[in-house]
Amino acid sequence: MSEKPQQKTVEVTLAKDHHHAGKAYQAGAKIKVTEPERDWLITHKVAEPAKEK
Repeated sequence: MSEKPQQKTVEVTLAKDHHHAGKAYQAGAKIKVTEPERDWLITHKVAEPAKEK
């Protein structure tokens, strides 16, 4: 059995309420997603990159 390589995760801030990995999140929540998921969320205006502190 081969394992999938681990994908890098990044943090985004949700601009809208969203379900991810079976859990509901409210706008403003920060979640960790893969880079392709981040790109999809940003393209569809569901999230924006998390602000650096």
